[in-house]
Amino acid sequence: MKKSIAVFFGGSSNEREVSLLSAISIIEHLDSTKYTVYPIGITENNRFLLCQSDTLRGGCWEREGEECLLFGGYAVGERFEAYIDAAILAIHGQNCEDGKLQGFLYYSQIPYVGCGCEASAVCMDKELTKLVLANASLPVARHVVIKADDSLQKKLKNLEYPIFIKPARSGSSVGVSRIDSENELDGALERAFLTDKKILAEEYIEGKEIEVAVLKSKDGRMIVSEPAEIDSGAKFYDYSAKYESNSSRHYIPARIDGAKTAAVREMARRAFEALECEGLARIDFFVGDKIIINEVNTLPGFTDISMYPRLMDFSGIDFSLLLDILIETARIK
Repeated sequence: MKKSIAVFFGGSSNEREVSLLSAISIIEHLDSTKYTVYPIGITENNRFLLCQSDTLRGGCWEREGEECLLFGGYAVGERFEAYIDAAILAIHGQNCEDGKLQGFLYYSQIPYVGCGCEASAVCMDKELTKLVLANASLPVARHVVIKADDSLQKKLKNLEYPIFIKPARSGSSVGVSRIDSENELDGALERAFLTDKKILAEEYIEGKEIEVAVLKSKDGRMIVSEPAEIDSGAKFYDYSAKYESNSSRHYIPARIDGAKTAAVREMARRAFEALECEGLARIDFFVGDKIIINEVNTLPGFTDISMYPRLMDFSGIDFSLLLDILIETARIK
């Protein structure tokens, strides 16, 4: 008997377009002989719509989708009712990646892939992530937290330019700026505060941008991929370099030596465990004279160009098999 799989996408964050691309890619790689797929889009005002798969690529899913409710393990609309065996969250950013959607699915009694509410919330918040990692004796960049009414002179006195200004709870580098002097600070903060009310100012780390994919199967076996290297072709790997331009180059495996490769993979494993992640995560590093953990992404992109499925494929797990393994890990948590 086929399993019923709900693929959630959309949402109200500024990463909803990336979410749509991830959902399309996931749906295209789900084995139709094993699964019946129910794409469920979340609108900007948080309505849940059951959609036909072809409306995602056509861009008309919001007009043609049927409103549905989720409860008791079921997705229920006016003309349909489906028991959901597992949910895949092809969704990024605030209000979904941060544990809120996971909590809703818990109360709806729908098993889902990936981290639970607590780990999702912690990993979405760059400040909290760094606190947990530092407590586990894992290396993180020096940083300060900035809120709207803070005295910047006092806050930034221990950081030297260049620095990065980052929204604390956003992904895909939305609202992130590298600034090389104090003259650029106001503009960078203004851009960041459009995304979040809590900002991080973080030291610049000289080194390669490195990403590692982690997959934990139902039996507890953890696969830590070879590192990938991102050459952004820009000042840093921003939203444009990730999704809009052709400037970036990727190297799998990364162009780092064997000792650093081993260290990065071990740190990725330890970070995954320290943050109590489940199912999957992508761990991002800076690797130069020293190794620094940059961020942990519990719902990495699953687009055609996304690094997580590419790294798993390099590890011998193709996209369809990866989805099979993840679906087996789905549970109510």
